Amino acid sequence: MVAPLVIQLPPQTARLVLHPLTDPLGDEDMWTFRVELHDEGINAETTATVARFDNPPLTTYLRELKEAWQGWPGVRTWRSFEQELRLDACHDGLGHVTLRVTLRPPAQPYADEAWSAQIAFVIEAGEQMTGLVDAITAHIRAECQIG
Repeated sequence: MVAPLVIQLPPQTARLVLHPLTDPLGDEDMWTFRVELHDEGINAETTATVARFDNPPLTTYLRELKEAWQGWPGVRTWRSFEQELRLDACHDGLGHVTLRVTLRPPAQPYADEAWSAQIAFVIEAGEQMTGLVDAITAHIRAECQIG
């Protein structure tokens, strides 16, 4: 079994923890994994669902961020199958990407009264983004073949 992937980008104190993916139905179409966000005053956890047919798959979304290191206009967004995990990335045009990670509860991701937790990570668009994307992609592919 693969160990959880802990993402922390010093000097930032925030941590994102991605647990190993599991295939609860055994059909190799949908996987679930626990996701944690931690920072000063924030400790949040949810279970996210990803699917082979996500558009785009998480690994594709991440690869496109890495390949667009010179920048892009607006915000690029990815959501898990039931929106328990959302990633919003924007490029400042100066070599940095702000990646906002938002968690919501798995049982009621669309409910207005549901809790949510969000942390923003500032990532250097070149080598740091490449390392981050490669680590997440390897973590995902260690458990399943998606994206």
